[in-house]
Formats: sequence, C-alpha cells, structure tokens
Amino acid sequence: MWEYSEEALKIMVKLFVDKLRERVAAKDYPYGNPERGQSNKIASGQLYNSITGDVEIDEQGNPVAVLEYVDYFKFVNQGRQPYTKRVPLNALLEWIDIRGLRGRNRDRRGRFRSMTNLELAWAIQTNIFKYGIRPTDIYDRGLDDLENIFADFPNNLPSNLRGAAENILEEAARDIAAFIDNQVIIEKITITDEE
Repeated sequence: MWEYSEEALKIMVKLFVDKLRERVAAKDYPYGNPERGQSNKIASGQLYNSITGDVEIDEQGNPVAVLEYVDYFKFVNQGRQPYTKRVPLNALLEWIDIRGLRGRNRDRRGRFRSMTNLELAWAIQTNIFKYGIRPTDIYDRGLDDLENIFADFPNNLPSNLRGAAENILEEAARDIAAFIDNQVIIEKITITDEE
C-alpha cells in the first residue's frame, strides 16, 4: 500500500465533504406523500454547512481524516425508528417556519380549518413517533460517489496509456478502500441542545 501524505489525505477529505454536501443538496428524497415529489435535505442550511473535514495527526504520528457535522445528521442519514424518543417540538417548529408549511385539518362538522404551527408540530412529532423516518444513506452514497470519481479515469486517457493507468488505478482502488476502512474512523459531532 502507498503511504498517504497529509496533503493527499486533505484532498481526499475535501472531495468526500463535497460529495456529502452534494448528497444533502440533491433532490433525491421523497416526501412522506410520494405524490408531492422529491426534495433535498436543506431547510436552514445548518446541516449542509456543518459538514466539514480536516486531517489530524493521531498518537502514532499518522494523518487521520476527521469529519464534523451537527448531531442530528445521524437521524437524517440513518433515519429514525418508530416508537423511540420523540423529536423535540422546538426543532419541528423551526423546521416548519423555514419550510413555510401550513397545516389544516377538519373540524367536527367536516370543514377545513387552519392549524397553528404548534398543532402542526405536534402532529408531525406524533407521525414520526408512530412511523419513523426513512434513512437517506447520505454517508454511504457520498462514499460511493467518491469511489466513482476514479471509476472512469482510464477511459479519459489515450488507448496506449490505458493499460498502465489501469494498473495504477487498481493499486489506488485498493488504497482508497483501505483509506475508507481504516482512515475515516473519527467522527466529531457538534452537540446542540435540541435533543
């Protein structure tokens, strides 16, 4: 395996952060009601802007990739199981304001009436508690995108250089796999007081 320099690892970390941010911004995620289409995972921009990466030196003197993001990234990435801890109402109220959502329900006579933001937040909280949230797999999809950067590389070269480039790429692919398995091991999470 080739040794990674701190500079090379910084390039890989920057590429990975870019791919994670692209995944957050992609309109790949269906609404709860599939007829409404798909959206991205950007409301306030806090999640998108919180994804950063850097390289630190570990106790053995080796460069290690460090990723930082807000604490609720894990719920966006992995989803939320039904009947677990409830989502904080203040976080839902903020999300409702940012997205500009307006709720309505039927009164006892069957007429529609507007809901307050608190009623809407409580309804969303209850729905998430009952049904959970499906995972987005932003992290895994970002890793796949990072690996795909190198997938078409030999095809861009003249045919007489492709054989050598493919050999180099095979070695680099093993290094990238080792990097992903062994180097991206530390995650720093910014704690907010939402949960």
